[in-house]
Amino acid sequence: MVPIGSDRHICKWSKSFSKMPCLRLLIVKGEEVRHHDPICDPIKYLPSNLKWLDWSYYSFPSLPADFEPGNLVGLNMTFSSLVEIFKESKAFDNLTILNLSFSGSLLRTPNFCETPNLQRIILKSCVRLVEIHPSIGNLKKLIFLNMENCNNLKCLPRNIQMESLEGFNLSGCEKLENFPEIRGNMELLSELLLARTAIWEFSSSIGQLSGISLLDLRSCENLVRLPASVSEMGKLKILILKGCSRLAILPENLGDLNQLEELYAGNTAIWKLPDSIGNLSKLKILSLRKGRKVKRQSARSLILVPWVFHGLRELKSLNLSGCNLCDNQVAALQNLTSLLELNLSRNEFIYLPNIFSQLSHLRYLNITHCQKLKELPKLPPSIEELYVEDFLAKECIAKLRMYPRLNLVSFTNYSFDQQSYTEDCNGSSFSDEILSLLLSNNMDDVIHPSLNYDHRVTCSIVFPERAIPMWFKHQIVDEKILFKLPINWYNDKFKGFAICCVTLMGAGVCRADAMLSEKYDYTFIKAKLLCSDHLKDLRVIEKECKVGTASRTYGWCVCFAYIPLYSSLQVSGTYGGDINRYSLFEASIHGCIARQWGVHLIYEDE
Repeated sequence: MVPIGSDRHICKWSKSFSKMPCLRLLIVKGEEVRHHDPICDPIKYLPSNLKWLDWSYYSFPSLPADFEPGNLVGLNMTFSSLVEIFKESKAFDNLTILNLSFSGSLLRTPNFCETPNLQRIILKSCVRLVEIHPSIGNLKKLIFLNMENCNNLKCLPRNIQMESLEGFNLSGCEKLENFPEIRGNMELLSELLLARTAIWEFSSSIGQLSGISLLDLRSCENLVRLPASVSEMGKLKILILKGCSRLAILPENLGDLNQLEELYAGNTAIWKLPDSIGNLSKLKILSLRKGRKVKRQSARSLILVPWVFHGLRELKSLNLSGCNLCDNQVAALQNLTSLLELNLSRNEFIYLPNIFSQLSHLRYLNITHCQKLKELPKLPPSIEELYVEDFLAKECIAKLRMYPRLNLVSFTNYSFDQQSYTEDCNGSSFSDEILSLLLSNNMDDVIHPSLNYDHRVTCSIVFPERAIPMWFKHQIVDEKILFKLPINWYNDKFKGFAICCVTLMGAGVCRADAMLSEKYDYTFIKAKLLCSDHLKDLRVIEKECKVGTASRTYGWCVCFAYIPLYSSLQVSGTYGGDINRYSLFEASIHGCIARQWGVHLIYEDE
């Protein structure tokens, strides 16, 4: 084994390789070669007994002509300057791994007839690679093939029969228009990733890939149809069609995919689902979301047929954002009793029918940017998080007692999201009014004084604002707040801590397969009670409270959290004793940039 730092050093070794006939492993690492001109003449000799060659940033156009690679098992040459591996064809009888990723000069691949034992080929981001040798389609032992982001690759072999293939990644091959015909048995292939390609249709032979569990076609903007044979993929669990903007129809027999669990068809031209979709009894996630651009381009609304949804007994997450839905169309969802998450944002509702109370497991509801909505619909007792426009804020707070599990309310204001930040904002009457309305209640009625899973133990509200109300007594401009509590701050009138934080949130998660609740940008405010003299018999009392927003715009917001003292005591396992021995209060927010904090101690007679 000879680990060497860079090509600059290898020049000193190159003549010595002829004296190393037993060398089996050669590793050359280092980025240095990328930043200067060719440093020496091409290497003329490598030991032919090498079994593993790992040479990142190799700065020459090919391997030495005299090198015989018959013993080579692994060839790892990422970020190389290779144009081709050899100028003449050579046999790689024992080669199992070929990794030339990020080799930006690579034009040609070897004749794969000379590499019969290859198991892994990784050619990721070989941006000048236009075509691949057709013999690749006959590699019987190939398990994994990754050509992601080879954005000049235009064609593949006309047909492939790789019976051992398990993973095939062509995502980002932006000029690839055709997918090969499937020949023979390829039932082991479980993942086929074709996102952001120029493929416009598939032959019916794709149905022979019966072992696929993940088919990713996101942002295939030229794709106009899926063949009916897709329904023959009996093990398919995840189908991603998000961003296939020309795809208008799903196969009528899509319901034959009886193992399908996740279907992402947002930002497509699909406005009607096939009737057979009701047969997808294992479907858990369905997204038909239309982005603002798609919504503006069409005045059509998604057609929701009640009996189509009747068979979706396992559906947990449904995203119908931007589908131009009106009031009565939502009634088609009333049989989705297993639903946990529902996104109805950016629709045309005026009044929503009282069907939500039948969705007995619903926890997350997003009705933001429904500008015509007149009132809050009746919600099920199971609701935990509500994302809504701020013009419904008073109604939300007034009805908070009706929903004992509702612990997070996040308000959105689209016009506010578009404003730029200015330093001269002087508080906000909106947050003043809403927080005063909340805290004017007996907080024991709002937050039940026991750790009961049927009741919230904290409460949080997120405002589309940039300033903390002036009446918060303890304020600081900093990333967190730490202050000394008043002497004898705790008495039998004390209820809890009201905390405000100005922070940056929004945009959420872009991962296509994220659940709705994972797409929302959320974090936790952590509150701590500390003892200034570090008494060993007093453990730190701490409690977290979730805050979040469904806004797609990254910007400032005010996060409010109410944390009652009893919940902190019980969660921390602290009971009784003299609470006034805790003399410091600290609050912080996890993973977000905070610019201002405010804390107010809440007493019953305040």
